Amino acid sequence: MEVAGPLYVAKLRRARAAWVFDLGPVTLIFATIVLVSVTSLLYLTQASRVAATGYDISSAEERRAKLERDEQLLLMQEARLQSLQRIEREATAKQGMVPAPPPDFIRVGAPPVDVEAAIQRAERDAQRRPRDWQEQLAVALRLPRDR
Repeated sequence: MEVAGPLYVAKLRRARAAWVFDLGPVTLIFATIVLVSVTSLLYLTQASRVAATGYDISSAEERRAKLERDEQLLLMQEARLQSLQRIEREATAKQGMVPAPPPDFIRVGAPPVDVEAAIQRAERDAQRRPRDWQEQLAVALRLPRDR
């Protein structure tokens, strides 16, 4: 069996698709112009999309900066409206309110213990020891002692 040479295979291929290789110069120029036009159109489409996206981004950044400025203005206005001096001024001027008088306190129960006096009394009692059985009994029963 004989092996087909590369020239023979190329001739067979050319014979099967003869119309591809028999294109005239006008057809080849037209095909080249169409191919270059389609490539240029794709490039221009992508470039315009990139430019439009850039404009959208810069527009969004400007809008964000404006919103941040508006937020800062609103925060300052909120702080001004919540100030205690303004609230007091509004309450007295518009609603006729007056400041409340200081409260009067009524003491209920025993007066507070004087801690210093209690400590001094305990120190004196600790230094003074009972002498006889009556004083010892008074100390044990926690009765007041004679001074």
